[in-house]
Amino acid sequence: MDFPWYRVKNEDEKLTQGDIILSCPVPVLKYTENEYPYYEPKFIKQDVIVMTQACDLQNGKVRSVTLCKVGSLEEQLKKHFDNENKNNPNYNYSNVRTNTKLKYVEKIRRGSFLELYLLNKCDVDGIQFPYRLVHLRDSYRIPLKSLEKVIESTDNPTILRLLPPYREHLSHNFSFNFSRIGLPIDVSIASEDI
Repeated sequence: MDFPWYRVKNEDEKLTQGDIILSCPVPVLKYTENEYPYYEPKFIKQDVIVMTQACDLQNGKVRSVTLCKVGSLEEQLKKHFDNENKNNPNYNYSNVRTNTKLKYVEKIRRGSFLELYLLNKCDVDGIQFPYRLVHLRDSYRIPLKSLEKVIESTDNPTILRLLPPYREHLSHNFSFNFSRIGLPIDVSIASEDI
């Protein structure tokens, strides 16, 4: 059974959950130390994926869209191992074994890191990119009308669409960043009770 991960969004289709927008301008806050209100609004261009529920977008129930950063797996690997080895004077990222990198990537794939979601590599209709990561804690809110205008004004508004069930799985993982319940005492079953 074949479950493709992606397809290219048709121009006449509305924006929906799972749409990947490349180089999208997103708002960020630059912190300042000396002047009230101690931050300054800026924007950066960032690859993002739409996280707002498809049904809310389809039925016009939202004025703003939630987006999450889509980043490079290779950059995350380097950042992770650089941080892990920051006190090792002999460390060199180029010497990290492929097997060691794969173990870290496997942890991401299994969901061991709540803030990261692994996207499959893509080769659809001439669009290619390697494995990428959704940074679930790097989120942005943009007015829907503004986002639609940004897409309309882009020279090459090709948008890759993450397909079901992968987009729902991504959304499910995104929810873990907001709705986790830690129990003070978990169920403990003794072997003699079974």
